[in-house]
Amino acid sequence: MRKMIRVGNKSGKTIKRIGLLLLLICVVCVVLLSKAYILSHSEHEHDRDGYGEVCSVCIQIHKIENLLKQLSASVGALSFVFASLFAVTAVLYSASLLTGLCTPVNMKIRLNN
Repeated sequence: MRKMIRVGNKSGKTIKRIGLLLLLICVVCVVLLSKAYILSHSEHEHDRDGYGEVCSVCIQIHKIENLLKQLSASVGALSFVFASLFAVTAVLYSASLLTGLCTPVNMKIRLNN
């Protein structure tokens, strides 16, 4: 009897999972630290030393708010896609269950010629 040799790279999958986990942690940290920066600098004194006599802290807060809006829009779109895929999968699965239960053999119908 021959033994089947499994060709696979479990360490590659583990590395990918760790990489995705680190990426997720980085995104969460960016969001939380951005919110913390906005909260801590919302009551700041305007320095008027920035470009065109605009406060540099206000510029940074504006950039962070735009980043958070873009992230929330992409997360919303991604969740909509996953929800619609889940709904389609659920409908197709339930339809396959119904057609599988209604076979002539399951219904005990005798087919005579």
